[in-house]
Formats: sequence, C-alpha cells, structure tokens
Amino acid sequence: MQVYLNRAYKVGRNVHLEYFIYLSNFQFDCLAKLKISQDSWSFAPHRLANSKSSRDMWKLCFHRYFAGSEILQDDRTIISMHNYLFHICILHIRFSVEAQAMKCVLKGENVFAEEEEAANEGIAGKYGRIKDGKLVLSLEEAAYILERGQITIAPDENPGHTFSFREYMEAAAGVSQLFEVKYIVYKDLKERGYYVQPSVTDFRVYPRGGKPGETPAKYFIHVISERMPLKLSEIMEHMHTAENMRKHLILGIVDEESELTFYGVRRIKLREGKESEQMLETKTDVQVATLLEDRVLVWDEETAHYLYNNFFYGKKLDDKRLQLSLVETMYLIESCGMQVTDMNTDMIMTAEKFMSRAEDIESDFRRKYEVYADLRKSGMTAKTGFKFGSHFRVYDTIINPEEMTHSKYLVHAIPGTHVFSLQELSRSIRLAHSVRKRMLFACKDSNQKLDYIDIGRIKL
Repeated sequence: MQVYLNRAYKVGRNVHLEYFIYLSNFQFDCLAKLKISQDSWSFAPHRLANSKSSRDMWKLCFHRYFAGSEILQDDRTIISMHNYLFHICILHIRFSVEAQAMKCVLKGENVFAEEEEAANEGIAGKYGRIKDGKLVLSLEEAAYILERGQITIAPDENPGHTFSFREYMEAAAGVSQLFEVKYIVYKDLKERGYYVQPSVTDFRVYPRGGKPGETPAKYFIHVISERMPLKLSEIMEHMHTAENMRKHLILGIVDEESELTFYGVRRIKLREGKESEQMLETKTDVQVATLLEDRVLVWDEETAHYLYNNFFYGKKLDDKRLQLSLVETMYLIESCGMQVTDMNTDMIMTAEKFMSRAEDIESDFRRKYEVYADLRKSGMTAKTGFKFGSHFRVYDTIINPEEMTHSKYLVHAIPGTHVFSLQELSRSIRLAHSVRKRMLFACKDSNQKLDYIDIGRIKL
C-alpha cells in the first residue's frame, strides 16, 4: 500500500484517475487479500479494466462518490491522500464483487436465476440445471455459491430483500429436512474436486475432472446424521436405485462435530459352489448324537472324526467325541439325515422338532440357520462369530483344521425390518476392518432370497 501512496503523492491532483486504473490492474491481489474465492474474481479484469464502457462506468461512480468532498479540493497533504486512496480501494473492491453477483430467488426447495444471466456469469454449466429458460439450483448448490459471493438470493415473497448467508441458511433449513447436514457433505465433495449434482439418493457424484455429458457419474451418495436411525429398507431402496444406474452407493454420515465418514454399500454374490457329495456318506442308521441342553454331542467316534477332520464341523470334546452347535446340527439333520436324540425322551428328533426346540433356546435361530445353510451350500465354512460381535465368521472354502486360514467375512443375519443405530453400524465395520475382514449383513429380499450386503469404510 505504501507503494501506491508514494505513486499517488507524486502525480498530484490527477491522482484519482491514475490510481484508479492502477488499482484495477492489481485487482487479483486486492480480491485475494479479502479471501474471495477464485470463482468470484477470475474474470474480473476483463470486465472492469479492459473495456471502455467499464472504465466510463467507474469514472461515473467515482465522481458521484466524491462529488463536493474536501478531497477533490485539497489532496496535497499525505493525510488526505491516505483517506482518499482508502476510499477508492473500498469503492473499487465493493463494486467489483457486486458487479459479479447473480441475482437469484428462493422458491420452495430450489433457487432460480435467469438462464442468460447464469451463462454470462459463468455459473451455468458448473452448477444446477436449465429448465424452462431458468437456472435451477438445489439449496446446497445455492448455499455453496452464495458463500463465495457469486450470487445474491432474495425470498420469493419479498424480492426487494437480499438474504445474508445466515438468513439463507435458516430459511433453507426451514424448508428442507437435513439441509445443513447435506450442505456439509456437498461442500466437502466440492472442495475435494468432485462435480456434484442433486439426485434421488441425495447426490450424484462425478469423478474429478468429469461433468455431465462428458463422463458418467460414479457414485450415488445418501446423507444421514449419526443421531438418526437407518432403516435396512432405506439402504436396500437406494442400493437398488444405484445398481439400476450402474453406480456405487455411498453413505455419507455426519457426526455431531460435523466430521464425515463415508461407507460403501454393495450387494455381493458369494462364490458359487457346493458342499462335497461325500457328506452323503455320513451314517444315517445309527443314533450318533444327543441334544443335551443348548448343544449336541456326537458319540460315535468314526462320525465325530469324519465331520471334524474333513469339514470342520463342531469342536472336539476329546479324542473320541465331538460337540456341535445348534445350526450345524440342524444342517446335518436336513442335508444327510443325521439322527439326533432328545436326552429327556431318548427319542429321535425330526427336523421340525429340532427346529422348534432350537427356537425355544434362541429366538432368532431360524434366521441364523437359513444364512448358515446358504453359506454351507455355497461351499463355504461358517463358524461362530461371537468373538467379533456377529453371528458367523466365514471361510471362503470348505476347510479342515489342518488347513486353517484367516476367515474372509463376518456375517450377521438381520430381518428385513431391521433398523441400524449408526453407532452400532460403525462398531461392526470398524471391528471387521481391524481384523482384516469384510462386514456382511445377510437379509432376505422381496422374493425371499438371501442377499449379502457388504458395508465398509471407503476414502474418497
């Protein structure tokens, strides 16, 4: 600024015009110091300094602003010059910002502007969509542009009033649920370099450098606050939409401190296979096991070794006997007719009788068993996942104890009506990640077929 003052002092009474043009040439510096975004000032020199009409407009504003002031009568002292140049600087920057601000109107859950003005301002093509000759902005898009000084917004019922940023945020929050949470996600994605548009799932996101008409969108993002419950049906609906559009569904979760966590959601198809036909050789004519209280003991030594060593069923009680879980026993009864007796009656239990007893012991047994049976039929090994807070840990193949490897998945069976607590969801995913596994939630679709939903944390 001292350089400007020295230059102005030397040129005397004509200082206002020379300094005015000099300041225009340094508009980038002036606006950058005010921390106005690049979108607001990148093309300002062409509009404010290079055309004759712009210079004439500036001269008119200058003379109106200072007409009759003592500065025009006496600018010989350095004190007057300081004040004089300060006012010119303020006038210049204030006017340059107002000249670029596009006028918009808030109507319902959208903000509208004239298409021609939006094109002139460089906003059309970057934000919103054109409809019936108007640029239509979402509430989040408008807030983002308003914060950067590129637009002004007036309420539809009072066009003469211009919203401050605070007033606009309050008005938008009043007409759109979770507006402030969605704005946090929108702003974060924009600052990461993504092109973002509103969609049925909340946002459609294009890869960095991409935009509509040039590259396909990559993600659908659904936004939710950590305090809100998340219905499984809601996830399934959005996932179905994303799959139909060949996009990846992402949950954008905003915690109470406005920190963001992104979870990828996808339906996976487990490896296709089948359990070895050798299982049919299991003895069916010998009463080999007994249901005691909440587990089954296999008494027949040959059967115990066969089941454990070849297919990793159960856990050895000793060198001769094998202990089976309820879901393992139910599967063996149904798949190969293993005979299990009731310790109270010494009668062989039918599959229906065993299922009823197991449901008395464990209320969600049937749902767990359906998932277990599906995993086994797919050629995978499912063992208890209690240590990991889930129903099963799952190995990718049928294994025996001598070929033990790390399990690949944690699987938890849930009903179609399940509602997630986001803290519960976060704990499950975090734990699975820490032990190098994928967290799968097993549920039935509308056709009563089992789906496996993989939810895991991702980085954008």
